[in-house]
Amino acid sequence: MKKVFLAITFLLALCITGTASAKGYVDGDLTSGKVTINGTTPKNIDDAYIVSYLLDETFNKCFAPKDGSFSVFQYADWITDESGSKSCSYAHEVSIQYTNTPPLVPNKEEVDGIVEKLSDYTSPFVVDDLQFVDYFLYGYGPNLKVETAVQAPNFSKNYKSLTDNKNFRIKIFDQPGYGGTTFETGTGGFGLLVYDGYIYRYVSIYAPTEQVIYIPSSTPDTTSARIETATKRINDYYKNTKYSNGFSIEYNCQLSELYEDVSEEDILHSIIFDAPNFSPSNKDAYILKYQDRSIPILIQESDERSIQSDFQSTDLGTNISVSSQNHEMPYDTYVTAGEVNPEERKEILAKLGIEDASIFNISLYSETLKQLIHQLSTKANFTVSVPIPEKFKGRTLFAYYVTESGETEKYAISQKDGFAIFDTNHFSEYILGAEEDKQTEGSEQAKEDEQTDERNYAEKDIANPPTFDCLPFYIVSLITFSAVGAIALKK
Repeated sequence: MKKVFLAITFLLALCITGTASAKGYVDGDLTSGKVTINGTTPKNIDDAYIVSYLLDETFNKCFAPKDGSFSVFQYADWITDESGSKSCSYAHEVSIQYTNTPPLVPNKEEVDGIVEKLSDYTSPFVVDDLQFVDYFLYGYGPNLKVETAVQAPNFSKNYKSLTDNKNFRIKIFDQPGYGGTTFETGTGGFGLLVYDGYIYRYVSIYAPTEQVIYIPSSTPDTTSARIETATKRINDYYKNTKYSNGFSIEYNCQLSELYEDVSEEDILHSIIFDAPNFSPSNKDAYILKYQDRSIPILIQESDERSIQSDFQSTDLGTNISVSSQNHEMPYDTYVTAGEVNPEERKEILAKLGIEDASIFNISLYSETLKQLIHQLSTKANFTVSVPIPEKFKGRTLFAYYVTESGETEKYAISQKDGFAIFDTNHFSEYILGAEEDKQTEGSEQAKEDEQTDERNYAEKDIANPPTFDCLPFYIVSLITFSAVGAIALKK
């Protein structure tokens, strides 16, 4: 029998975009009195009030739940008096419809579990330690802007832990409330639990940023040792990035000098709001500097909280994961994977000389950067994990790199827990393959599978990518992105 290729192709890019407004989840016309929200029907009156804030922001009008109903709201126009104060005048009722059609995913129970965990979570989504430094790099500081403040929860380690590093997002409305102390800023407000453009739940969120760097408890109890250890932790975290060795820390003063009018027992409440969970190992204040920016910090001992957290993100719909020990990307970066449209599919098949494939687009997004990139400044390694179809498990798989001259170089890959795993540091053509003798290409089954593939794309069903039993190779390709206008971060 003739050997041919079965290709499941992936486009891998670092795709950095701006904040998606909450307005993108609402569609409708107030004049007609009908509005549709792409999300789940509120479960209680609190959820209904959060929906009213979503509608207020979307239409710049007044909305309020009526008589405990979650589908009928009162729509009113804003009235501004001579002093500039706004009030509402009654206009008419608006029927609110909810799509209640979440994205199709192969692991619905896992998604439901994440939603419940996030919905029931009542503690703050704390941003501290190296994640605070990362947040500081991308805009956190004395002149905190709203578009940066709304990203705070996505820089939180305990948020990532609750979601198991899946690409489930928290989106705070564009007008959060925030304020704090010298060493903490608390961002809070109403928000949405979102995946793939669908609102799973309406929640109240609080995400304090604590300006604390943690060091091991074995650190000598001297100011110079604390500065040296904290500085090394930060610069090691950004090793081999454009931020390498760019940070410095200076001693500022004793905390008592900053809070002269505060008693010893109350001083912590003036430093960190969540005082019961903050027990200082020293009472010094420091200054963290990066280029022309600086911010007050504390340096505290904690073996538990001084553990480094590397980048990892898994797409819920495809179970494809990307990880890296390089920290040039913001901590809020996450992976998405979706099926490309039929036209792109045909172009890629022609480029590879393959007759059939199921093709996905893998991207990495950061809500903070507002910038599309395809390569980090240091060409850092990324580890990509792709689920292996059942019929290929246990076989020897290989990765093939296609050079500019068209030749192929063969590399062994690893398999673990049903995944094919390989590293890449640039975006070019790679093929993950396993040979087997089966039917020839161009069979009726292959044609039927191609038609099925296009129907699945049209229905936005990426939960179960089609397989083709008549074709014996399984391929994963990373296609170069120079043609899509991607730009690299410069040093």
